[in-house]
Amino acid sequence: MPMMRFTDKAIANLRPPKSGQTDYYDTAKGSESGFGLRVSHSGTKTWFLKYVAHGKQARKSLRTVDGSTAIYASVSLAEARRLAKEWRDTLRREGITPSEKKALRDSLPTFEALAQQFIEEYAEPNKRSWREDERILKRYFRLWHDRKPVDISRADLVSHLQKIKRENGPIMSNRCLASVRKMYSWAIRNAHLDMEFNPFIGIDAPGKEAERDRVYTDDEVRRLWKWFGDIGIPGQVFRFKLVTGQRLMECALLNKRNELADDLWTIPAARTKNRRPHVVPLSDLAHQILKETPVLDETWAFPSPRREGQPIRNFGTARRSIRRLSGIGDFTAHDLRRTCMTGITRLGFSRFVADQIANHVQPGVGRVYDRYDYMKEKAEALDAWARHLRGLIGSGENLHQLVI
Repeated sequence: MPMMRFTDKAIANLRPPKSGQTDYYDTAKGSESGFGLRVSHSGTKTWFLKYVAHGKQARKSLRTVDGSTAIYASVSLAEARRLAKEWRDTLRREGITPSEKKALRDSLPTFEALAQQFIEEYAEPNKRSWREDERILKRYFRLWHDRKPVDISRADLVSHLQKIKRENGPIMSNRCLASVRKMYSWAIRNAHLDMEFNPFIGIDAPGKEAERDRVYTDDEVRRLWKWFGDIGIPGQVFRFKLVTGQRLMECALLNKRNELADDLWTIPAARTKNRRPHVVPLSDLAHQILKETPVLDETWAFPSPRREGQPIRNFGTARRSIRRLSGIGDFTAHDLRRTCMTGITRLGFSRFVADQIANHVQPGVGRVYDRYDYMKEKAEALDAWARHLRGLIGSGENLHQLVI
C-alpha cells in the first residue's frame, strides 16, 4: 500500500504497473483519510476513497456531478480532494453511503404506484368520489408517474397547478390540489412516505371558486335538448338528469336490474350524497329516454359504447361538444339539476317538494319524526316538469337521434 504526498508533479511521474493496478494513498496534511489514486497497467489514474461502513472496509471510486468516473487530468487533484471530503461528510451526516441511499431511493414507490395504492387502500373503501380522485391522479399528474414522491417539491406542485389552471380551468386546478394533498397526507400517516410533514399543506388554492347560480332559460333548454340528441349516450344521460333532477353519476350508473320497479327508480345509499336510499318517481318523459337509449347491455341503462359491460363514466368530451354545438359556453351538467329544481318551483310547487326530489337533507328534528315519503307530491311535480319540457321541445320530438 504505497503512501506518498500527492502533488501534480508526483502524480504525473507515477508509472503504470506491468499488470493489474496499484493503489497510492495521499499523506498530505489535511487530506481526507483513505483518499487515494489507482493506477492501472493501461496508465489510467482513477481517484478513490477508502472508508469503513457498518464495520467493514469498502472502496469508492469518486464520481463527478454528471456521474462519470473521476480520472486524473480531467479531474484535478484539488477537485478530487473536494469530492472525497464531500462524499465522506455525507456518510458521516446521514450514516448511509450514497450507493445505499440510491438503492433505498430506488426501492421507493413511484408517484403512479403510490397513487394506485392510495386508491385501493383508502379512497375506494372510504369515499364515493374515489373515481374522480383516480381520474385526476392518472390524467393530470401523468407526467409525474415515474417520479419519486419524495423528490416533488412545493414549487413543483405550484407550477404544475398553474399549468392545469391555464389549460383546464381554476376549478379543476383546485380539485387537483385537493386530491394530491390528500394522497400525501394518507401516505405519511400510514408510513408509505418517509416525510416529516406534507409539503403540499398550506398551498393556496390556485382558482377562485364562486357558488354557481346558473339556470338555463327556456330557449337554452330547447337548444341543449336538441344537441343532446347528437352526442350519443352521454346526451341521453344529460336529458335524463334534466328530467329527473338527480346528480350526474347517480343517473349514469343506473342499474336497470336492481333499481327500476314500475314507475319508481330507487338510487341505493352507496351512490347518494347523504348515504340514504332515494326513490325518484319516473315521468313518462323519463321512461321514454330510457326506452330509446340503445340497449348495449342488459344491466346498465346508459352503457358505455366503448367498454363492454360497463356504464358510461366520462363526460368531458361530451361537455366540450355541447358547449361548442349549442353556443352555451359555460354549460355544465350540474346546472341541469338546478334548472330542474328551479323549474319545478316556478311551476308552483314548494321548495320543500323540490328538496325532496333533490334528496336534500332537511334541517331540524322534522327529518327524524316525519317519515312520510312525499311520493305523491314528488310524482306530481316531476310529471308537471315533464309536461313543461315537452311543451318546449315539442311533444313529437324524436329522442332517438343518437350518434354512438
